[in-house]
Amino acid sequence: MRPEPLRLMERDRRLALWRAAGEAIFLAAAILGGFTLIYRKLTEEMDLKLRQRNFTASVTHELKTPIASLRVWMETLFDRDLNAGQRAKIRTRMDQDLERLAELVNNLLDVARSEAGSMEVRPEPLDLGPWLRGIAEAMDQRLGPGSLGLRLDLAAGVWVYADPKALAMVVENLLSNAFKYAPPPRATAVSLDMRGDAALITVSDQGAGIAAKDLGRVFQRFYRVGDEMTRAVPGTGLGLFLAKEIVQRHGGEIRASSRGLGYGSTFTIRLARIPEAAPSGAREAYRDQA
Repeated sequence: MRPEPLRLMERDRRLALWRAAGEAIFLAAAILGGFTLIYRKLTEEMDLKLRQRNFTASVTHELKTPIASLRVWMETLFDRDLNAGQRAKIRTRMDQDLERLAELVNNLLDVARSEAGSMEVRPEPLDLGPWLRGIAEAMDQRLGPGSLGLRLDLAAGVWVYADPKALAMVVENLLSNAFKYAPPPRATAVSLDMRGDAALITVSDQGAGIAAKDLGRVFQRFYRVGDEMTRAVPGTGLGLFLAKEIVQRHGGEIRASSRGLGYGSTFTIRLARIPEAAPSGAREAYRDQA
């Protein structure tokens, strides 16, 4: 037999083998990709169910606690003969419970507005230094004078274009978390600085800290670390989600950092700076640039 046909047959055999190997590799890759996709979907579904369960449990707890407290205070008022001082103390506690309920309802409404794209901010030129001092000191008084262990380091002359009321919700949430997640005596640092064209607001605490695996998830809606059934710290997992939404609507960003569990947390808000505020007639110009 001539060698040429044998060479052609050998070449065809090798091509067939390579073709079969390629098809096998492609099929294996497709199967592996399919399993990976299914695994990711199942993981996302389980995570969503866990967050939904946590949210339901946390909202139930957040509603149940002040309602039960209000019932006790009402029974005390109507069933006992109290002096003026005792009545004033109970009134203060009832106001606190009502404020807690109102805050929860407002947070739920804000989440609904955010999802519907109807959350509005009304920015104006804002001198961050005096404003931030007022917010931090008022929050410290609200939580209990000196309870935050505040340390303020605020640069002067830092102006941004922001909604004071909406931005106050962000800072108050961060300070509230610093209070809830840190044991006394607390040490909470609030700083304001400039970096190029940006204004940086930083809130740091020495509390529970955040694990590296959770840093990228703390701003997700309803996300809270751990199991709601065993968690001691109250909350719904809405605060940081709303904080991120509000900051982003200002054209800024908010980031979380931590050295790990037990080493505290730091939250940094970055906003665009503007020149020192012009007279009120120039606000429209700033609004056009925002």
